[in-house]
Amino acid sequence: MELTDNKIKGGELKHLKKLTNLESLCLGGNEISEYKDLEVLKELPNLIQLELFECPISEKADYAKKVFEVLPKLQVSWE
Repeated sequence: MELTDNKIKGGELKHLKKLTNLESLCLGGNEISEYKDLEVLKELPNLIQLELFECPISEKADYAKKVFEVLPKLQVSWE
């Protein structure tokens, strides 16, 4: 699913939790800045790819490591 550059804030990710078959999610260029905002994505059992390029969260130290800690089922995470 491609949701790049839609001014999505982290709290709005809760609206995606019913998309349980979702495997790939591109959220680049949105206003996601906190790791806690990604917690809701744990409810997507098939999510294996997540893209957060140009989101404020991607500028944090140890960004990739922490994203994989929050979402251990991910196989691919792009900055």
